[in-house]
Order: sequence, then structure tokens, then C-alpha cells
Amino acid sequence: MTELILVRHTRVKVDKGICYGQADVPLADSYENELPLIKNQLESINVSALYTSPLNRCVRLATDLESVVGHPAIKAAELMELDFGDWEMQNWDQIQDPLLNQWYEQYLSQPATGGESWLDLCHRVESFCQQLVHEHQGESLLIITHAGVIRAAQVLFQGIDGHKAFAQQIPYGAIVRIKL
Repeated sequence: MTELILVRHTRVKVDKGICYGQADVPLADSYENELPLIKNQLESINVSALYTSPLNRCVRLATDLESVVGHPAIKAAELMELDFGDWEMQNWDQIQDPLLNQWYEQYLSQPATGGESWLDLCHRVESFCQQLVHEHQGESLLIITHAGVIRAAQVLFQGIDGHKAFAQQIPYGAIVRIKL
């Protein structure tokens, strides 16, 4: 059985209410305080590989965890957050796109303008995780990623309802383990 140990990146330096999906935003000043907490939780794990989203907020954490897990970080675009397209870096309350209301009502299947839908994200994550399982049968893997990717993995591999997964909070620095 392959185990995915998914870690959400730490807090980001973005104003509340900003849509930032795949935008490469900086980490918050609290990073140096959050890092040891994550390291402590991962000290006793034994993983075969370390994968990360290529966005800087994940790469920095992955790089700082390389010495803990003994593997270099492998960047994978499939681990990026949901692509909000034209809405990236806009305040949710100020987005003028007429499709926004349709997205709010049908976010599982409706793509963001110029971006992707929740189902697109799920297909991307499912394909990548199946590849990982094929390549790393019976191993444990550390994955540094985003809340959307973690939610998608929970829907796909733990049977959590999409609406419930999307509504749940995944704290910064959270660790979620999934066995496949």
C-alpha cells in the first residue's frame, strides 16, 4: 500500500479576500515559526521521495524539509493549486466577471474564467497520484502542496463528498495522510 503524506504550505503574505490560486505569492513572516512545527511532526517518518508544487510557497518548505527526509524535492506542476485564471490576485468581492456567480453555484464543474474547474483539478491530481502509486508501490511519499490538491485527494481516495471537501478548512501546515 502506498501512502501519500500531504502537507499544505505555511501561511502566505496575501491580504484577506484575495484570490491567489496559482499566483506565486510570498510566504508570511511567520514562516520561521511555522517551519519547526512541521519539521517536528515529520522527523520520524520514512519516505521514499519528496514531491512539491513548483510554486515558491511550497518549494521553500520542501527545500527546508529535504534534510529531514533525506531526499531532494521533485517539482511537479500537477501539484499546483486550482487555476483561477483571470480572477487571480483580485479581491473576491471586486471580481466583475458575470461567470463568478455561476461558478459559486457550480464550482465543481464550472471553470474560473481563463482557469480550470474543480473537476479539472481532480483529474490532474488523480492522474498524478496514479502515476506515483505505479512508480512507488508500497512506499510512503511526502508531498508539499495546496489545500485544493489535498481536498481533491480526499475526494478521490477517501470518498469524501466534493461539496464537503471544498467547504472544509485545511489549515496552513496541515498534514493529511492517505493510503492507496
